Amino acid sequence: MKPIYRKLKLQKNYTPKVQNSDEIEIYPNGVFNFFISKIIEDIDDGILQPIKVRINIEKWLQTHYQCKDNINENHLLSVNTRKPIIQAEIKPNHFEIIDGNHRFEKCPFSQK
Repeated sequence: MKPIYRKLKLQKNYTPKVQNSDEIEIYPNGVFNFFISKIIEDIDDGILQPIKVRINIEKWLQTHYQCKDNINENHLLSVNTRKPIIQAEIKPNHFEIIDGNHRFEKCPFSQK
């Protein structure tokens, strides 16, 4: 399968999101900082319209390392699995969960 190469498109009047609180949730990845709180806020406000897809959890686990060391077992009991997780395309055709690791971990198919 031939890889698809894409370039980031610069937006002329782009204004980056600003961290205005210590409570904002950030997912750092290389040169990118994903401001989870702002992403969720923009989704709720209709500014971002994400593509919703179902994830085949068994297939996803075959290609991703799920770090259980970061999972708070006590928090896992109260997690609502009906809320969608957020993935970001980190590199072409490679997605990482940037919000929802506890929800993902609670899914019965992700248990090993």
